[in-house]
Amino acid sequence: MVGWFAPDERGVLQWHDLTTRVPEAHRRFEDVWTILAGSDDAIWLRTNWRVMRYDAARDTMDVYTFGAPLWYLGTWQGRPFLQTAEGQLFLFEGSGWRPLDYPKKPASPICALFDLPSGKTLIVTVEDGLWWLDEQAFRPVNTPINERLREWAIYSSTRLPDGRLALGTSRAGLVVIDSFRIVQQIDRKRGLQKSSVLSVAATRAGHVWLGLDNGISFVALNDAFTWLIPDPEEATGYAAAMHDGDLYLGTASGLYRVEGGRQALAGSVKTEMVKGSRGQVWHLSTHEGHLLMGHHEGAFLIAGSQATPLFRKSGTWNFLDLPGGLVSGTYSGLEWYA
Repeated sequence: MVGWFAPDERGVLQWHDLTTRVPEAHRRFEDVWTILAGSDDAIWLRTNWRVMRYDAARDTMDVYTFGAPLWYLGTWQGRPFLQTAEGQLFLFEGSGWRPLDYPKKPASPICALFDLPSGKTLIVTVEDGLWWLDEQAFRPVNTPINERLREWAIYSSTRLPDGRLALGTSRAGLVVIDSFRIVQQIDRKRGLQKSSVLSVAATRAGHVWLGLDNGISFVALNDAFTWLIPDPEEATGYAAAMHDGDLYLGTASGLYRVEGGRQALAGSVKTEMVKGSRGQVWHLSTHEGHLLMGHHEGAFLIAGSQATPLFRKSGTWNFLDLPGGLVSGTYSGLEWYA
């Protein structure tokens, strides 16, 4: 079945069926995976084996088959562009499809095509990274991120209002790239329901809606806040501190270090548990250039990824700088450090 919904005079959506416009030999068609508007006001639809073109002016539906399953339908410089599962490429011109013959081309399905303001055309593939396309050749984009993109498998992509690309991946969540650098990555560790993103849609404000295999997520990309889950067990967070360029996060299960601090937050956040910190962390603060941790097992000095005990007689809540020294609040009272 194919058609569209439109509101009636009362605002109630009504179904307008186009199935009868499809030639009878093609009416038992497969699921429709792509719908796009052509520059000639025609509506194009792709199923697994067919491309259908609805001409609203003539109220007719033309059907095209290619003897192979169809991987991708998009527009290249305003013209419908097609890729089959056998790697064949076609461009619609006039009233028919022109085969495109390239000596080198992606060995993977295309998931997106972008005509950039520079005049270049960028191709995003599922498992073969990023490519340039012109009338003469396909060329892989010369960027080190291609290796990671091939591993992650890109299922969907869209351009954000500021020109960056948002990539929905199978294994790494949402990846945002700018000038072929990964500037942001949001996966399950960053609050996404799942790291497998099937579809991406951008809003005018630069945020994105994501279709996942277990639901829908909204990601406010331009917000000043981000979501961090350093502990794989998702333990509650109690304290945070920046020290020597690194970010430290105190949780109910221990202290975690994010090397690189703010810069690291833009990409895939890699955390490590500080050695000797396992257990409940209550507090983090600095004293004379040193990072101190209040912990269920006492007071600790933090240096890099190592915690060294200063006081272990009782759990420590917090620290307070005073003239001539430092006082800590513990489970059993106050402790003075001169």
